[in-house]
Amino acid sequence: MMKLHKIIIFFSVSTLIITWFYTAISYSKLPLKIVGHLDFYGNINRYDPKIRIWFIPTIFTTLHLLIYWISKQQNTIKLKLKTIQAQKTVILLIHPYLSITTLLLVICIIEKTKNIHLNLSYFSYAFIAITGLYLTILFSFIYNNLKS
Repeated sequence: MMKLHKIIIFFSVSTLIITWFYTAISYSKLPLKIVGHLDFYGNINRYDPKIRIWFIPTIFTTLHLLIYWISKQQNTIKLKLKTIQAQKTVILLIHPYLSITTLLLVICIIEKTKNIHLNLSYFSYAFIAITGLYLTILFSFIYNNLKS
């Protein structure tokens, strides 16, 4: 495994662990109903039972495991990049994006539940910026590693 792959996996797993710990620590302080959905401007559209806060880290951890498994199946995936390691890097680059998104989503839900007057309108813009940064890094890496 390349050093870059180890850094990507370490960062992603660390961020997921922080998300799980933050959820566990905050869970007992949450009311029975938590924020279930926010619109683009940070307004609450729906409330859910507080047990649903566990769905977010569970679903995203499952996605991480699935994507990691896919990266191990690199011989069956043809991305037309210079090396198999470059193909694996492209697949693994989704991990940091997912782990940061998971952490931000859990923080927003918990903090908005604790304080419904909290202004989270910036979160939508932060999410768009993080997505744009991720796509820029991903496409530049793919472009630099395409076969001639």
